[in-house]
Amino acid sequence: MQQINTSQIKNRTARWSIWTIRHHDLIVSQLSLYTFGATALVLLVVLSGKISLESALAGLMLGALAIGLLLWILIEQRKSILLNIDDPQLRRRAHQAMLEFMAHRREKVKKLHPQLTSRIHQ
Repeated sequence: MQQINTSQIKNRTARWSIWTIRHHDLIVSQLSLYTFGATALVLLVVLSGKISLESALAGLMLGALAIGLLLWILIEQRKSILLNIDDPQLRRRAHQAMLEFMAHRREKVKKLHPQLTSRIHQ
């Protein structure tokens, strides 16, 4: 039987977590696209008369709660994985990815709300 190397698994999950930080915008856009698509599909089914409006709204509410729960789990797991990186090179890469992500978010907020950020980010 082949032994499972836990350091390889930890490094793989750490690299995956770093990837999710670097590709945050892609994940958000895909999630938004699928959420709006599913909502449009459910509303189309309601308009065609296949299901009642109450059932559709309940399904959408359960879907939204499931998405929220899964995102919360993803964020907590990613935080735990990133805080427990042992490899110094991976730790530096994770730190750099977080700094880039924070800078990107700061620029995005500045573009969307220039009147707020002039006081906040001085």
